[in-house]
Amino acid sequence: MNLMMNKRFILIALAVIVSNLCFCLEPVMALRLNDMNLEKFQIGYFFILMPLAYSSGGFLGDTFTKQFDNRSVIASMLFCCGLSMFLSGPAVETTRDLVFMALGQFLIGYFVVQLTI
Repeated sequence: MNLMMNKRFILIALAVIVSNLCFCLEPVMALRLNDMNLEKFQIGYFFILMPLAYSSGGFLGDTFTKQFDNRSVIASMLFCCGLSMFLSGPAVETTRDLVFMALGQFLIGYFVVQLTI
């Protein structure tokens, strides 16, 4: 029970939960993109965005951890991941726009790699 009162443990647990939750939206996204009458190769482009941002964001993530405290990086990336999931998630009407969905997918990949560094 003392572990749940530790602020560091709670922050790391939230980071792990959010970083794993980000990858759970992909199957739902494929169905939504299919409902928008996109071709299969166009749906495939949406699935390329997250790994592309994940792999390129790893190089930039090293600079954040050298400049800022680890807790502040994790807390800010948790907030940014939440906003990115809001952009690409099925919760709002603006996510019916493909540009917002693509931007959300790209930003999720970028911010999740910052959580894992």
